[in-house]
Amino acid sequence: MNEKALKNVLLSNAMFSVFCGILLIIAAEQIANLMGGHPEWIYLALGVGLILFAADVAFVATRKTINPLFAKMILWADIGWVVASIALLAFAHSLFSMSGLMAILAIAAVVGLFGVLEHHHMKAPTAAA
Repeated sequence: MNEKALKNVLLSNAMFSVFCGILLIIAAEQIANLMGGHPEWIYLALGVGLILFAADVAFVATRKTINPLFAKMILWADIGWVVASIALLAFAHSLFSMSGLMAILAIAAVVGLFGVLEHHHMKAPTAAA
């Protein structure tokens, strides 16, 4: 495991998640309208959830040694996000505006990239001390 690189990816994931979470909370009404006119509470709840996720990811990333089980759980959460996004695009696309669909796709791409990088650095050989 390349811990230094994995820590950087996890911290980037946490920063992206907290940024999105704060944005969802402070602009829930506008985002709900942009996405297709859904209830505002959905985006507020998603924002709170993302901030809690970000706190967990940051906690894992800032330990002296990364717990491999926790890193894998974060990876699986990222995979779950991407799979859920694909499911929304495939089966519920009519519930979203074009802007909403593009936002779902863009965020899934970023989360997917985090997942690829996390997996890569978890499988990388340990650097010599």
